[in-house]
Amino acid sequence: MSFRLLLLCFIFALSTLTGWQGYNFLQSDWSKISDIDYATNKTAANYYDEGVEWYRFGSFKYFVQYKENNVKYYVPVEINKKLKKGETVRIGVDYYAMMPISAELLPASVRRLDYWHGQVYVFTLEKHGKSIYWKLN
Repeated sequence: MSFRLLLLCFIFALSTLTGWQGYNFLQSDWSKISDIDYATNKTAANYYDEGVEWYRFGSFKYFVQYKENNVKYYVPVEINKKLKKGETVRIGVDYYAMMPISAELLPASVRRLDYWHGQVYVFTLEKHGKSIYWKLN
């Protein structure tokens, strides 16, 4: 379990025990994000840009395994097919990248980014040979 996820669980547990309503301590700013296809936080993304789909395990049925620096991550077959056709896919990523519902769908370099101050990162995915290139916009 990553340190960030452990810290997040600790804060949630502390807020439950003390009655502190700190559920808003992590807020992602999706207001400047547009023209994305998928998001780790669909609810927030759709508030500003309708038509965004979830980017999490429960939203897809089949996956293709990839590696970045010998660390495995998975790409939904639906997205992999688009990339094979030469299409690009844009994904918005916020602190949900640290959660189990999204973490294994992201390469380690994306999971390591700083999400603690409301950052939302947009990546354009492109297929290059047998690899997927995650270009930070």
